[in-house]
Amino acid sequence: MVLAALVFAFPACGGLRLSPSSITPAELLAQFRRANTPWFGPDIYHLRYRTVSNEGEVSTSDYYGSGSTAERSDFRTTFMHAGSRVSRGKISGSRWQQSANGLVLPDADPGTIFDRIVRLAMHRADPRVRVLGVTQSIPNLYVLEVRPNARIFEREFFEKATFLLRKTEIQDYDGRIRTEVYNDYVQVGKSRLPSRSIYSDNISNQTLETTLAYVERLPFKRALLAMPKSRPPFTPQRPLPAPLNTIFGKRGILVRADVDGAPYWLEFDSGASGISLDRGFVQRLGLREFWKFTDTKGGRYESSAAVLPRMDVGPLYAENLAVGVLPLESREEGVDVVGLLGCDFIASVPLAIDFGKETVTALAQPPSSSAGWTAIRTPIQECRPSIKMQLNGHSANLLLDFGAEDTILNEDVLERLGPDLTQLDTKLITYVGRAPLEAVQYAVRRAKAGSIDLSPLVATVVKDGRGQDLNNDGVLGRNVLANYRIVLDYAGQRVLFHKDADAGTPQPDH
Repeated sequence: MVLAALVFAFPACGGLRLSPSSITPAELLAQFRRANTPWFGPDIYHLRYRTVSNEGEVSTSDYYGSGSTAERSDFRTTFMHAGSRVSRGKISGSRWQQSANGLVLPDADPGTIFDRIVRLAMHRADPRVRVLGVTQSIPNLYVLEVRPNARIFEREFFEKATFLLRKTEIQDYDGRIRTEVYNDYVQVGKSRLPSRSIYSDNISNQTLETTLAYVERLPFKRALLAMPKSRPPFTPQRPLPAPLNTIFGKRGILVRADVDGAPYWLEFDSGASGISLDRGFVQRLGLREFWKFTDTKGGRYESSAAVLPRMDVGPLYAENLAVGVLPLESREEGVDVVGLLGCDFIASVPLAIDFGKETVTALAQPPSSSAGWTAIRTPIQECRPSIKMQLNGHSANLLLDFGAEDTILNEDVLERLGPDLTQLDTKLITYVGRAPLEAVQYAVRRAKAGSIDLSPLVATVVKDGRGQDLNNDGVLGRNVLANYRIVLDYAGQRVLFHKDADAGTPQPDH
């Protein structure tokens, strides 16, 4: 389903009067697919969407799509707001994304836990997927529920007469329920698409209404779907390689950044999909915030965006830098920390990290796999490197996260691992929302990342799953990463590991 560059989903089944139905989930999903395919065909369709919030903010999205089915189609979509542009697309089967700062990276799309369960349910019965019934209101709607566990669910409402999707609801581990209602379907090529949708959630008063402004059919031109050229936001102003000014502490790696000629400290965070600054710091700088939104990750908080005129980080600098705005200010290692240094910085140049010598070095070009170094593929997922693990013989997709003190596994991973675990201790952890969350540490007896043996792995599981993402299995944190010399190569979708703290930096490719 194409609805601009925004990913929507949405409120609940409570209070609905349902009649029973004999249709199975597989039959319902098959009918939905037949009602919504084929896709656009060999030409290119350009769809423009306009989104207006109840607070008066306006954004637009341009979508270009071509293909015979939704799965096989190529597309490019660009979301624009207040002069900021974020794009993503797929060309010849390869996905990509472009940040508001012009950085282009590959984009892995593992889907949510709901997507993975539904794909299986299309072929065999699964108790986690049920047709709850048919609404007694007009129009009659089939209600399909995907419930991996007692705390999260996705519900999809399909019109009984047409099998068109009319509403979706998703509850995450923080109890947020996001709802989107789809209305006014129109024919576009050989597919029917909603021309109006309304988003809401249960943690804020904000609503978004998205309307289809116009549609045009164009002759096929590959350039309309092509991946744009990457413009790394941070560029060298001094020869590389060169070290960054850093502090290695218990809470992580702090990196000095200069703003308006004054020094500040940011946390090095590969788990962050961009660069974020504390709201109080942004206000002291006099920057204008836009696209404000209520969010939750281990506690509720307000987020927004802003544009920073310039930031210098050691030998690198960026101008007109789009940043997120969050409640981030803290005091660590005797200095004030005002933000997170995430993907837009880390992906601009390869970086070598040495916990033994407490150094972070910006490299001139990607290194090769020199003797003693192990290269592991790390697909980029929403601008964050992911790593495939084998835990007690089970696969798990974790984010590589220098911003996390612990390796954290999702609750459903813990259930898959079963009794072959040793419980160690309890502790409290926090996410962006800063609510203290109860957690339990376990020893995973067998753990591997590629050819690297991490056994035994100490992993933390948060009670009730608070703060968990829906599209990964957790994070690989500093309790593991600090044992290695590491080179991050986002553009090459790989990370180089070396166990020996005295090893030299691998040499560049020639």
